[in-house]
Amino acid sequence: MAREEQCKHFFGDTEKAMGFSQAVRADNVLYISGVLAVNESLEVTGPGDMAAQVKQVYATLSRILADNGATFKDVVKETVFATDLPALGGALAARQAAFDEAGAYVPASTMVQVSGLFLPDAMIEVEVIAHL
Repeated sequence: MAREEQCKHFFGDTEKAMGFSQAVRADNVLYISGVLAVNESLEVTGPGDMAAQVKQVYATLSRILADNGATFKDVVKETVFATDLPALGGALAARQAAFDEAGAYVPASTMVQVSGLFLPDAMIEVEVIAHL
């Protein structure tokens, strides 16, 4: 189990109540839990719109990375869970833009289709590991 000083809660008490940390730093490695396309009230943004959800997820990841002194340039591994891989394939421009903006190459990646995610309207969830 992570020590308290290693954990950062991006969504505050909600994470604590649900029993997870959005980000955990161990030495020079940052582990970011799966990020859904949600606003600050944890409501899914862009229901039924994969492109809108991809954009939201990578915007949130960018903020979490920045909050931990990192950018997409530091991401070494990414795992993407999507409810519709063909839709994801047509909506990856926002993902590529996030890496391009940071001047980064895309990391080692795994993309998996799943039957559902934690929130019913969520279509994509992304977790990353960054080397700081």
